[in-house]
Amino acid sequence: MITRKVIFTMLAMVIAAGSAGAQGIPAPGENEAVRPDPIGLTTTPEQMDKFLKEARIRRLAMEREHVAAEIKGDVKLNFNPDRMAAALKVLSDNPKNTWADNAERISRAFALVDTRFGKVRALLIKGDHKGAIAAVKPLISERDTTYLEAAKQFCHAEALAGRALSEDAIDAYLDLVKAMPDRFSFSSLSLLRAGRTYEKLNRLYNAMTLYRLWVDSFGLLDPETSDR
Repeated sequence: MITRKVIFTMLAMVIAAGSAGAQGIPAPGENEAVRPDPIGLTTTPEQMDKFLKEARIRRLAMEREHVAAEIKGDVKLNFNPDRMAAALKVLSDNPKNTWADNAERISRAFALVDTRFGKVRALLIKGDHKGAIAAVKPLISERDTTYLEAAKQFCHAEALAGRALSEDAIDAYLDLVKAMPDRFSFSSLSLLRAGRTYEKLNRLYNAMTLYRLWVDSFGLLDPETSDR
């Protein structure tokens, strides 16, 4: 079992690295006096809320852009170029800018262009969790950290949870977080669902630990979920 410290350290590093440039923080040597002060002492609570909302929207939009680039740049034989336009449309059409929406539309996009993953997703939607587990396990690679791999591992964890294999599901969720903390939507949902699974098992200390980790890692960009 990976520790809270390991996951938190990895998440904190990738969130800090990925957010600084997008949030308008002055680079070293820039004249900060002529730039807006988005997170300084003069910022009101309303301005801070607006700033953080915009930061989350930028982060999620960046993630969808990375997925689009992955789809367009992939040369695997099992990718269907005829479905590429449809997949890209799924990514860009009216995003809700939530972790769950991003994970869902990313999975839908990959299901369109990757035949094998498409079958896994179809089984999962159908509620055939046993079939989904059997179909996705041969596709998972411990060395792959693409968004497609994150989608596969997330579906695997969801299927295990659907089969009520709670311990295995928790391990699968946390393995994803450990291997790919920078796949924000999938790692955010995985951490939250692992905590909820612990809660259902009445292992409240474990659940509390993961919830706290989620708040520490993602709460700033998602205060509503953090409050809940």
